[in-house]
Amino acid sequence: MKSAMLNKKIRVSLYGVLVEKEKVLLVRTKLPTGSVINFPGGALEWDEHPLEGLKREFYEETGLKVKTTALLFASEKKHFFPNRPENHCYCVYYSVESSDASSIQIIDEEEILDCFWYPVSDLPHPEMSGPEFEFCERLGKSVFL
Repeated sequence: MKSAMLNKKIRVSLYGVLVEKEKVLLVRTKLPTGSVINFPGGALEWDEHPLEGLKREFYEETGLKVKTTALLFASEKKHFFPNRPENHCYCVYYSVESSDASSIQIIDEEEILDCFWYPVSDLPHPEMSGPEFEFCERLGKSVFL
């Protein structure tokens, strides 16, 4: 049984949903085989509080300091990426606020290709990953306004 888990990991990821003037902040993340669009955020580190992990990831990807305001959605999915262990991912989405949302600066340039504002009315973005797409489809656009 233990050998069956060698190439599998459990991952807890937290994402921040920042909305300004009916637009939501999205990032284009590098993958081994291209890229994907998601909300800013990512995986927790060992012994890290979830909300601190969200703030750290959001800052690394956007350069923005945020405050969480509400839990929006949680999902779980298995992810398959070439050359990576299989992930059973728990994705948690929070509404966030920033006092200076205009000062976007990508800190982690090895992982993030782009950071941009996208109209809420056009969600879900066609290049979003499964959990983000599901989040947008299930909750609808009203959650962003």
